[in-house]
Amino acid sequence: MSRCSEPYELAVRLQERTWPLKYSFYSRDVPPEPGLYAYWLRSHCLYVGKSGNLRSRLMQHRDQEQNDTLKRYFRAFWGTVEASCVALPGSTAEEITELEKRTILALRPRTNHQYL
Repeated sequence: MSRCSEPYELAVRLQERTWPLKYSFYSRDVPPEPGLYAYWLRSHCLYVGKSGNLRSRLMQHRDQEQNDTLKRYFRAFWGTVEASCVALPGSTAEEITELEKRTILALRPRTNHQYL
């Protein structure tokens, strides 16, 4: 996937649900690469996060969610919540953190508390 550097472009790509993951929160199609991901309930962004390995991070959310508000959404709307990912290979951790921050500000997810 091409490298994405603008939060608006990233937000659009996340909203297009580059890799929609209905029901399972996990798919072999998700790359084990660094990048950003988002959880959605219909058209509402629930959460934006970053990871060094998107595939394993989505599994962690599924198995050991620490964000109590996001966990309640998962329980209440299991099967309806979708995930989307944008791989950012070659980006530094600092670049991804800055993109995460700017994307959170652009999308205003319901369960992110940092940066808002």
